[in-house]
Amino acid sequence: MPNMNLQNRSSQELMVMLHNIMRAQDTDAAKTRKKILYQELANRNRALCSGKNIDVMPSDGALSAFGYHVGDGGITRAEQRQLILTYLLEAPMPPVVDRDYTESWGFPSSISRKEKLLRTLKGLASG
Repeated sequence: MPNMNLQNRSSQELMVMLHNIMRAQDTDAAKTRKKILYQELANRNRALCSGKNIDVMPSDGALSAFGYHVGDGGITRAEQRQLILTYLLEAPMPPVVDRDYTESWGFPSSISRKEKLLRTLKGLASG
């Protein structure tokens, strides 16, 4: 596996890397990088949720952290929105907002993650 030196990168940089992986998601190299990146996100999530003092992403929430934005300046292509939501469901949650908020998203690919995402999207849709 390639050495991506992720421990020295900010969570924001990791999310930029994730978006680069999304663009090349079907290549073997992208799949390998995604696996390594997910491991680093999981490590950071565990550290935050175990009470360690680590930097959290300066974002409005999980959707924003993953690059999902609505309204003016938001994502206009349905395929891109769907891809981001797929990654949000399957990826370890980066350290965002605070420990309680991060924990509220549950584990990757879990029912609680899907339910939280649905509630959040409904809230955005109802304005």
